[in-house]
Amino acid sequence: MAHLRAPRFVLGILLLAALACGLPALPNPSSIAGTAGAAAVNTAVASAGGGLETAAAVAASTAAVAIGSSLGPPPAFTPEPTPNYSPDTYLAARVKARTLKLDSATISGNGSDIYGPIISLQVTNPGTQQVLTTIPCGLVFVPDDNTLQRLMVLQAYSATVSAGGSATLTPYVACIDDSKHAPATGATYTIGNFATADLLKLATCVCTQPLTFKTDVGRELGLQVAIWHTADSQFPGNITSSPFGPAIQPFLKIGLATANGWLTSCGWPAIQIQ
Repeated sequence: MAHLRAPRFVLGILLLAALACGLPALPNPSSIAGTAGAAAVNTAVASAGGGLETAAAVAASTAAVAIGSSLGPPPAFTPEPTPNYSPDTYLAARVKARTLKLDSATISGNGSDIYGPIISLQVTNPGTQQVLTTIPCGLVFVPDDNTLQRLMVLQAYSATVSAGGSATLTPYVACIDDSKHAPATGATYTIGNFATADLLKLATCVCTQPLTFKTDVGRELGLQVAIWHTADSQFPGNITSSPFGPAIQPFLKIGLATANGWLTSCGWPAIQIQ
């Protein structure tokens, strides 16, 4: 089932790319990149076969054409130590100690967002003193609906909740299950455990870098590809046999460059697709 679901989700990524670039849903490719862009779209549409798939194919190719020429690996960086918060301040520890109450953890994105501050945690401080809470890098949030992707924290987050007050916490997260669906709007999540092995190491590395949300789509989506690949070494090679291959390929050629920039800066080998 995983290999059947992955193409459907990648089309969601491509649609997001088009939206994040500020493009209309179905832009005129000729106005972006002349006859070469138009030819790419025509090929994708012919391969997709019409309907929703056609719209996805058009969005995929036009997004690739629009942003492809300006993308490359993110600047090389040297990882620095992540914020060293005391474990007793972690949100899970605060909830367990009952110094904070987690009222809800829901997706506030639009149903196609796959990374960013898309999870909203509502907390209440029942005590008489303010409480500092932190959400460390590598923490995983687990969906109540197991058809949706888990989310991993990529930026350390902290907030002080006043005595008797409430707060909304919005850590920067990214999806980690390439074979599942994007987090649906309003979907509920719970606090899980930390990621493990290479996935935790990548989160710790990325945690040292400033991240944007829908302002540098190439760099952001490249990071998402790097995360999926780290969680599933077969990704993205396991989607090349998809019937949507012609629509997906334009994005992969772009996304791999930025994904590999992230991976190599964090000490991992670049993704190689045969």
